[in-house]
Amino acid sequence: MTQVPPLGSTVGSTARLSFPDGSRMAWRVVAEIRRHEDSEKILLLQRLQAVADPAKEMFRFCYYIVGKKPKMKGKWVWGQLTPSITRGDFEAMVEEAREKGWIS
Repeated sequence: MTQVPPLGSTVGSTARLSFPDGSRMAWRVVAEIRRHEDSEKILLLQRLQAVADPAKEMFRFCYYIVGKKPKMKGKWVWGQLTPSITRGDFEAMVEEAREKGWIS
């Protein structure tokens, strides 16, 4: 296995999210939580604030993997499919998971 450089923080970066209705918004990453599933994948939970309206928040699950193709081999590559969820839906799902005993 090739030595992979550390993945820098995503806090402060801007994410441009597309929604099912075709609209797009710019969001700033204000915090992140990381978990290393294995040595070639990093999972992130990002807390986002809308650039145009900082009162709007969203959470995004995302990941980076170590590239396999020649151009990106041995480098961290953004996982293309990343679900986003509103604060209310996220809180409701966590609460339901607690009620079902999935988490404490």
